[in-house]
Amino acid sequence: MLLVPDEKSATAMMLHRSVGISVLVLSIGRTIWRVTHPRPTMAAHLAGWEIGLVKITHALLS
Repeated sequence: MLLVPDEKSATAMMLHRSVGISVLVLSIGRTIWRVTHPRPTMAAHLAGWEIGLVKITHALLS
């Protein structure tokens, strides 16, 4: 038996699908960018605690 979704459900499914595809494409693009481009070097004027904070923040966002 094939269930025909109502208009609200169909709209929600289309929105879910389009957002999911967008996230997938952006994630793949970001991964390709990260693999093909090296990380920028740290600025020489940063203090030790600032470098540590940069590394911790980067790890939390990765």
